Amino acid sequence: YNYLDCSNLPFTWVFTYTIERVTPPTEFGTPVAITATVECAAQAIAPALPVVKDVCGNTLTAPAPVMSGTYTTCEGTIIYTYNYTDCAGLPFTWTFTYTIDHTSVPVVPANGTATVQCIIDAVTPTVPVVTDVCGVAITPVLNIVENPGPLVTEGTRTYIYTYTDCSGLSSVWQFEYTIDDNIAPVVTGCPATITIQTGAGRTTCDKNYTWTAPSVTDNCSSLANIAITWTITGATTGSGTGNFNTYVFNKGTST
Repeated sequence: YNYLDCSNLPFTWVFTYTIERVTPPTEFGTPVAITATVECAAQAIAPALPVVKDVCGNTLTAPAPVMSGTYTTCEGTIIYTYNYTDCAGLPFTWTFTYTIDHTSVPVVPANGTATVQCIIDAVTPTVPVVTDVCGVAITPVLNIVENPGPLVTEGTRTYIYTYTDCSGLSSVWQFEYTIDDNIAPVVTGCPATITIQTGAGRTTCDKNYTWTAPSVTDNCSSLANIAITWTITGATTGSGTGNFNTYVFNKGTST
């Protein structure tokens, strides 16, 4: 301030301000959450940021975050760190931490069932595509259970698929076949009835007969897999007719 009296004699008075910031920026307003737990890394998006001001009330622009954490491919943490600096170079650091934690088991469709005639029809089912909670496809582990086991003719065969995600959460899908063969074998080419002539006092037939064995087909087996046995019986005295042939298959008997 330069003072002058009426004769212009001067007097000077000086006041000096030194502007020196020592108070760093800080968060203003309602505090913003600094942690969250999610199931997938894709959900760990850039968080809502707080309002950060310097000591003079100027709002600072958020810098690009520094990323860190323990997450690799399944679970862990993803950390966003924002390093604010005011015009004097005073820092303020704000950090947001995501915890990635799988808690939802893989979702599988309803179990499947089917009833078939033959073991050969109990084929591997169409395996459903199952993903974890984050959409990552899971390769299942297969286990086949037969009852009675090992399955020979009829019973059940169950294909059991276990889906396990990267965090160890599992779900099971299964397809059960009931093998129930209710179609009898088909016998063709049986010989005609044979009449055996006998006389008074005779104990044996007066003639021997031979014939070609009949053919047999089964809905579940080829002829080579069908075991055939037969016997021939008839009257030993008097006169009469009669014969029967018995065919024994791997699944039952047809006459």
